Amino acid sequence: MLLVLFGGSFDPVHSAHVALVNGVSALLSPPQIHVLPCHIPPHKPGLHASAAHRVAMLRLAFEQAPKVVIDEREVLSGKVSYSIDTVMAIREEVGAAASVCFLLGEDSWRNFSTWHRWQDILQQVNILVAKRPGAETMPFDAALSRYAAKHSVPYDEIERHTHGKVAFLPLPENDVASTSVREGIKGGQPQHSDLPTPVADYIHGHALYC
Repeated sequence: MLLVLFGGSFDPVHSAHVALVNGVSALLSPPQIHVLPCHIPPHKPGLHASAAHRVAMLRLAFEQAPKVVIDEREVLSGKVSYSIDTVMAIREEVGAAASVCFLLGEDSWRNFSTWHRWQDILQQVNILVAKRPGAETMPFDAALSRYAAKHSVPYDEIERHTHGKVAFLPLPENDVASTSVREGIKGGQPQHSDLPTPVADYIHGHALYC
């Protein structure tokens, strides 16, 4: 069994998120991809849209993706969203034999050693890394670099491993970011190509990010 997890603030969900999930679905054909909006992100300042709005936008963005599950466990927790808590809970649910993979952009991967109990996360899941423009210039912790060198596997072999491996995905880079989407909306010049149409309509209808 292969299960892919994709966490984030999704404030708002945008076209790069959707393209990444669709790309992973095409590459690996997992039975399910759990998209996990956080409640309080430990690495970011306060969120701009409520949990209810962010969940609603995710449901709209992925309404045509039957493999995608909008997993609300973090937003319902009412506390800071530490990935170690989430992956440990999911591992207990699916059992030790499943291949569970946590999907990250390369920018997040290069910061992974700053995550709470990052070594313990790797005892629960594999990591799938998607390229992000400019990420190769970011600092890379030496311990994490050594780990990646020792534990990297081809992406099409990741299902053979239950946890602890790193695979880099051959997917196109996409430079859309939630920050730039919000700034465009606030400035009155939103790039609608950066948003799924139902999400853009939802943002306009609820006057979000203005």
